[in-house]
Amino acid sequence: MRHRGAPMLIVLAMLPVLAAATCDPASILGGGVPTSQPWIIFDDEFNLASPQSTATIVKGGAISQGSSHFRQFFGNCPMSINLNGNWNGDIVRITGSGSGCGVSAQATFTGTANGTYGKATTMTGTYRITYSAGYGSDAGNWHASPAR
Repeated sequence: MRHRGAPMLIVLAMLPVLAAATCDPASILGGGVPTSQPWIIFDDEFNLASPQSTATIVKGGAISQGSSHFRQFFGNCPMSINLNGNWNGDIVRITGSGSGCGVSAQATFTGTANGTYGKATTMTGTYRITYSAGYGSDAGNWHASPAR
């Protein structure tokens, strides 16, 4: 006696294979973009003692740094400025702060990317860093590119 449900079971078993064959593989694997990307941020004006720093950007746009902070010196005294922010569409906003040797700093970086997360290859913008204790401020341009 032949089982009547066997052909239906074969069709049901083949559905995942058929669906995968008709879908875009990048969509199946999360859009084809990495879950995080390292970017190198450059101070184009060389106002900071370390003119470049690395930031990590995660899918969704959050920007943070590990131990690779921008550095500034007041005399022989170093200060680290840790950046964090967000990348939304092509808009990039980064802020940061730091202190050392009795001086504190507040940094604001604004700019744009030449595309969205996973597709952009450059970012550019302006920054302003304001220091306490009568040290004034620095302002200039910045750019960033993915770390390779």
